[in-house]
Amino acid sequence: MEIENQTLELMKPVIKEMLTPVIEEAGFEMLKQTLEKLVEEKQRPLVITNKEIREMFSISTSTLWNLKQFADFPKEWLGIKNHYETKEVLKWFDENEGQVYQEKKELLKLVD
Repeated sequence: MEIENQTLELMKPVIKEMLTPVIEEAGFEMLKQTLEKLVEEKQRPLVITNKEIREMFSISTSTLWNLKQFADFPKEWLGIKNHYETKEVLKWFDENEGQVYQEKKELLKLVD
């Protein structure tokens, strides 16, 4: 046990020297991604319309209408018809893509 502790102590500077650039690179990359995301969000409009949603996600008018039937789809911004908070719409699409979206779409078909 004593020999293992001594070996570990001797290896600490070597390990630190090897890992420091990796940690710094990972930290820099994470910081860069965070800053890019903040800049992107800052450049995004506060409110998005039906037309912009359709263009952004390449969906038809009827598909958007169907999506808006889901109870958890973002509500209209300040009650203004066909205007939605951009951040909420993007969050909804992010959380509901893929399998979850398909399941909700099938449920909607059953109700119709």
